[in-house]
Amino acid sequence: MKNPVPLFFMTICIVKKRTARLWILFFVAGLSMVAVSAPSFAREIGEAWGGGKVAYIFQPEDPGYILGEEHGVIAAAADLSGNNGDYNWNDAIVACGKLQANGFSDWRLPKKEELQRLYLNKAALGGFVVNLYWSSSEYSAGNAWCQYFGDGDTYFDDVNDEWRVRPVRSF
Repeated sequence: MKNPVPLFFMTICIVKKRTARLWILFFVAGLSMVAVSAPSFAREIGEAWGGGKVAYIFQPEDPGYILGEEHGVIAAAADLSGNNGDYNWNDAIVACGKLQANGFSDWRLPKKEELQRLYLNKAALGGFVVNLYWSSSEYSAGNAWCQYFGDGDTYFDDVNDEWRVRPVRSF
């Protein structure tokens, strides 16, 4: 059989106008009945993926949310261990930026809001100690936000104090 497309168009042109209009109506009506479902994604909080564990998946109200795409935050599988696990704020930013883990090199210190998500999902992520963790968010000159992983309270503290660090990356 040669190319069926020209035959198809020739048939439409030959048929009476009324029949052609009816056929087009059925075609358009059929298209409107096709069900379109929202995409489903396979990622779950706490799932080992992307070099760490899925810490948060963006929701429609989040900055960075794109309808039909899955984006969020991956937390490293463990706190940074150098310097006995505690870093001042500047060293924490540098250490996260230099981290090469599980094939990824785009790690960073989490923002205040991201650190809150880590706290809320700490059971699924695992490995957190009851201590303060640095965020990358500054409170004022010489002070940055941190979060206590005992009760979830947030504090600002002097950037020279040393606290725990859990790197994150975006996906």
